[in-house]
Amino acid sequence: MKIRHVIVTALSLIIWGLSYGQEWSVKDIGIGILDTSEYDKELRIVKKGVKWSEKEIYNLRLSPGTEKVFATWVAGPPTKDFLNENGLPAWMCEYVITYPDKSIQKFGPFGFYESGFSTMIINPSLKLLGKWKIEYFIVHRDTNDRRLIGTRLFTLSE
Repeated sequence: MKIRHVIVTALSLIIWGLSYGQEWSVKDIGIGILDTSEYDKELRIVKKGVKWSEKEIYNLRLSPGTEKVFATWVAGPPTKDFLNENGLPAWMCEYVITYPDKSIQKFGPFGFYESGFSTMIINPSLKLLGKWKIEYFIVHRDTNDRRLIGTRLFTLSE
């Protein structure tokens, strides 16, 4: 009787692990310039980096007809891979920024686009020159389980 119970339990765990136990995983996290011409369908990274000039970003915003923005992003699996009982994407994304003056601001949680990425525009100003830190979290829609999935640093100069 004990052997049968152990076998049934083991098989149940294996089946659960293959179907529901998969973990959400990060494909990419970054800071840079994005082309937002098809923002809800495809993550188009123009330039990724850790050192940026305020002037470069300012000129980008002034370019007529541009669909490019200075932003941060998280890319993970397609939302259809992790749905809750109601058929909604189970995971959302949250960003926490620590500015050069050490003030902290939280953004989100925001949903992911169907293909599995989330973006947030960064709007720097001269008073925020220096080292920035962005922490990236996923938050479960139903349980509010919050997991740190990455941290990125970048420097903004004149």
